[in-house]
Amino acid sequence: MAEHDSLTDCPTGPPPLHLLQKVLQALPVGVWIMDHTGRITHGNPAGRRIWGGARYIAICAGCKKIRDDTGRWRGVEAYVEDRSTVQFSHGNCPDCMRRIYVD
Repeated sequence: MAEHDSLTDCPTGPPPLHLLQKVLQALPVGVWIMDHTGRITHGNPAGRRIWGGARYIAICAGCKKIRDDTGRWRGVEAYVEDRSTVQFSHGNCPDCMRRIYVD
């Protein structure tokens, strides 16, 4: 199967818009499609459930907690888990591994 730079490069042409919209609506994760200016042009129900349709989310610059719609500050994991079926697993990125375990 050949790789293509975009959907419009496919030999059979781009998929019908209604098919793409159905796939977008069925995805269990939040998805937004933006135009070239960064304006959100399409979203899906999971994205609206997770972020409440908000374009901006208040996040603490220090501890990275998110302020929810009731004004409470909550950890990112709790905020996302309450609004989706996502569950987090934890590990350490390479930078944190060096910071934590290297003398």
